Amino acid sequence: MSAAQRVSPGFHRLALFLAAIPLLLGGSLSVYIAFDLANRLWEQHQKLVCAHEYAAGKKPGENVFDQFDTVKLKQIGCSNSDDTVTVGEAAQPSS
Repeated sequence: MSAAQRVSPGFHRLALFLAAIPLLLGGSLSVYIAFDLANRLWEQHQKLVCAHEYAAGKKPGENVFDQFDTVKLKQIGCSNSDDTVTVGEAAQPSS
């Protein structure tokens, strides 16, 4: 008689159940992390689009800043937090 025949079928079901728990938890955590990252990147993209629209609305002679100077997004109305972007990032068209 082999060892697999001596173990009850309930024990095999328990082993499959216990093996599925980390798989399901890991898969759920991976999906959560992916959605969270995508949402944060989407918010950053929207802030850059807003900053680009602000920079595109300026006349060429009005903007005397260097492309490495920073712009506070709260001052131009693109964010409620104190995030900053460089003038070069704001001037580039978003893709």
